[in-house]
Amino acid sequence: MRALLAGAMLVASAACAACAGPAQQDIDDPDSPVARYDWDPRDGGMAALLEGELRLEGGCLYVGEAVSAFPRSLATWDSRAGYLSYGGATYAVGDAISAGGGFVDATTATGVTIPAGCVLNEWDEVFLVQDEDLEPYAG
Repeated sequence: MRALLAGAMLVASAACAACAGPAQQDIDDPDSPVARYDWDPRDGGMAALLEGELRLEGGCLYVGEAVSAFPRSLATWDSRAGYLSYGGATYAVGDAISAGGGFVDATTATGVTIPAGCVLNEWDEVFLVQDEDLEPYAG
C-alpha cells in the first residue's frame, strides 16, 4: 500500500511540475516580445511621459502605439501567462500604464534590442522607459 501511495505521489508530482513550466522568461530570450536595454536609475532619465495600454501584437509588446524598451534589470516576461513584471509589480496585456522616459532614434541607439515583430513609428523611434516603477493610467 505504501509503495502504491508513494508511486502515485511521485507521478502526481512529476505531472504538476510538467504543467507548470518556467513562469518567467528572460527578456533577452530570442522569443521575448519585450524591447529592452540597459539602464541604471542612478544615471537619471528623460522627462517625457508615455501613457497607454500594454498591447501584444505580432510578437512585440507596445505601450499604446509605441514600441517601448524596458530596462533589463527591472523587467521580466512571463510568456505562458502574458505578464510583464516590472519594479516588483505585475502587469497584464490590456492594463493601462504610464511611464517616464523618452523617445530615441532606434537606428542609432546603442544597446537597445528590439524584437523582429516590432513596428516602429514613422521616425524609427523607441520609447526608453526610465522609471523604477509603472503607474496605473485611468485613460
